[in-house]
Amino acid sequence: MKKICLAFFVMLAAVSVAAFRPAMAGDDGNIYAKLLGNTFELQIQALEHLVTTDTPYQENAARHAMGIVSTADLLTDTIDKAELTTATMDKARLKKLNDATWTAANDLSNAVKIWLEGQDKKVVIKAIKNLRVTCDNCHGG
Repeated sequence: MKKICLAFFVMLAAVSVAAFRPAMAGDDGNIYAKLLGNTFELQIQALEHLVTTDTPYQENAARHAMGIVSTADLLTDTIDKAELTTATMDKARLKKLNDATWTAANDLSNAVKIWLEGQDKKVVIKAIKNLRVTCDNCHGG
């Protein structure tokens, strides 16, 4: 039974790695930026869940806020290094919108600190909404 389970997990790992490689083939800034954007969105969703749900995991809100700021830093670095443009946006406009997102991410992190110190979670909800506006400004919400 142990050999069957081990074989299953090895096969699963091999399939997972093989499935991931084509998506990353010819890794460029656009692929990387999309992966970072997905990470950003998942961190925001996790934080929203912690803020709006009575859960024993609320102390993780600070970690998710740090993850959001870290991902914003990575997006900034990617925009600086890659030739990212869209059909409707040049690099200068993209940088300006990204700067607003980075600022909103930091504001959100500060709001989470305030909330975890025992104050109203409405500051976090407002900061999440503000961050989402900056996302929508670039992605067309």
